[in-house]
Amino acid sequence: MKRGWVAVCLLGLSVAAIAGQPDALSAGMTAYEAHDFAMALADFRLAAGSGDARARFALGTMYSHGQGAPRDDAEAAKWIRLSAQGGFAPAQFLFGLMTELGDGVHGNSAAGAGWMRLAAQHGYAPAQFQLGLMYSETGQGVEHSSTKAIKWYRLAAQHGYPSAQLQLGSAYYSGQGVPQSYIKAGMWWAATFVSAVRVIFNDARHETSAWWAAQHRRGN
Repeated sequence: MKRGWVAVCLLGLSVAAIAGQPDALSAGMTAYEAHDFAMALADFRLAAGSGDARARFALGTMYSHGQGAPRDDAEAAKWIRLSAQGGFAPAQFLFGLMTELGDGVHGNSAAGAGWMRLAAQHGYAPAQFQLGLMYSETGQGVEHSSTKAIKWYRLAAQHGYPSAQLQLGSAYYSGQGVPQSYIKAGMWWAATFVSAVRVIFNDARHETSAWWAAQHRRGN
């Protein structure tokens, strides 16, 4: 179950995180969207060899899914770790999650939290939300702290991250970590709905653009 959840995260983040980048990385994305995974892997490897953290991230996600090459969890972790060390926040988030869960690497909750914190400090909303979850629970690599949990939920919510907005609304509703306020709870829950609609709209727009690009490549 944990392995599958990480895979979903990888699939959801990889394309969005590196889209619109130049040169070999851009060529790799074009091949990836055309489902030419062998070519995408070759392009990403070329860009990764020059030290591009985004390409290393893409290469890691492809190994995680077995796209263009047999699935290799250790190879996936290697490239995602290199990307994370290069300062790429999505890779820091994912490597933190993989380290926390022991997915392709030795499990270590404290080390996972450290990587998660780096991504959160770079302003990466999914990591801010995940760090909030870790502080709200015990035994997750950080000490339990409702105050710190609310801090990271709020930062992610202010970036328009729906899950954080929902969590913050629930905190205000129950008065956990913040003064109880049904008004603020309602405001954050309303923001959750708006953000969720925006995500759905953007996803639909991306899928439509990808479909038109595919038709154009086929000459239709």
